[in-house]
Amino acid sequence: MLFWSGKKNSIALDKSELLKAANVKNEEFFRQKGLQVEQQWKWQERAVLLRAQITDSHLESFAGIQQESEISAQVLERKDRLRVLDTDLDRYRKVIAEKELARETLEDGQSFSDRMQHFYSEQESFQELAKEWMRVKLAKEMVGQIMRKLQEEKLPKVLTRATHFFDVLSVGNYKLVRFSENRLQVERYDGMRFFPEELSQATKEQLYLAIRFAVIQMLHAELRLPIIIDDSFVNFDEERLEEIMVLLQEIRRENQVIFFTCHKQLSKYFSKEEQHMLY
Repeated sequence: MLFWSGKKNSIALDKSELLKAANVKNEEFFRQKGLQVEQQWKWQERAVLLRAQITDSHLESFAGIQQESEISAQVLERKDRLRVLDTDLDRYRKVIAEKELARETLEDGQSFSDRMQHFYSEQESFQELAKEWMRVKLAKEMVGQIMRKLQEEKLPKVLTRATHFFDVLSVGNYKLVRFSENRLQVERYDGMRFFPEELSQATKEQLYLAIRFAVIQMLHAELRLPIIIDDSFVNFDEERLEEIMVLLQEIRRENQVIFFTCHKQLSKYFSKEEQHMLY
């Protein structure tokens, strides 16, 4: 009897130590934790098997997987583009409907041949507009892609150069070109800030020129191409034209500038050696 009592006490002590080592209160929690550990071992064994099957090419493919936030941003961008395209499509459908109605309405005294001639003329104009719309659409997408790339990789340097060029063109009236609220913004020397649509038309054109020249210089290291200007400044007043010519003199130190014009009064900004008459 004494033997079995001692044996019982020993088993109770072992049980207590097991519960303490497992950091549980009773046998039920001990069993649950045991099942969890057993499941964890199974997952670990499974992980070892899977890891042995994964090659370097698999790891490289996993590295290219985008984050959920990036995918969500792309989805929103595609939805915005889709809304714009839907709006354009509705407009063109309306134009087509109007042309169809004009074709069907022949009771006003005009002959069918006259109507058909007018219809084909309008159809040709519409096709030209569609081609122009496609060109603008593609150009917009290309500019958007370039701007996204520049924003991620080269935007700070572009804005620094654009700030300098805009300062020259505005004769020191503006001290900063930057992005705010994901939009282009400029800051005047008195601290006032403006979005492009809040600027005058002439100042807005100066800003866009500064940005274009800044982008060209950033791309110059990769694509060493000349800057070709074809009578782009004829609508500027004399003061702003003078500012642009000063800037071109600075830019031509790094980039070749080819300037086409049919306005003889602009020749004063170039030496005779720099002028070439084309026939």
